[in-house]
Amino acid sequence: MWRKDVGKSVFYAVIWSIWLERNHIIFRNKVCEGMLVDNIKTRIALWLKACSLILLPPSLPLIFSSLIW
Repeated sequence: MWRKDVGKSVFYAVIWSIWLERNHIIFRNKVCEGMLVDNIKTRIALWLKACSLILLPPSLPLIFSSLIW
């Protein structure tokens, strides 16, 4: 079950990051700086960290955070 949630989080983080980058380019006349992949990785890490703090037992976020960074 937990892997399914991680997969969904990764999928939505990628889609959301692309959507935000697209909006910045179109509506704010921003130039693509090549930071999209870094933004996606950061967003995934933060979302999964937030999910792990809510859904997992207290000892697992420490293990999980060491795997991300």
